[in-house]
Amino acid sequence: MIEQAPSKCPPELLSRIKFQAHDFYTPQPVKHADVYFFRWICHNQSDKYGVKMMQQLVPALKKGAKIVINDNCLPKPGSEDYPDMWDEKITR
Repeated sequence: MIEQAPSKCPPELLSRIKFQAHDFYTPQPVKHADVYFFRWICHNQSDKYGVKMMQQLVPALKKGAKIVINDNCLPKPGSEDYPDMWDEKITR
């Protein structure tokens, strides 16, 4: 992913973005960034580990920093009107 990311980024933004692998359960190595972007990370975490991830980020934040979370939120099982039970299974 990290190697492919720059090719997907608009060239005018490349100088402002740093792509790197990181273990979310360890302290955030990038300090005082304007934005921290979590894409498809949180949905695989139980509350306990999701909280731990955010706690590791807090010391790196500067005043006014943004945390952007781009992820899926699933409704309660059986609460959506899927045309086929298989569709709900695929979504989950």
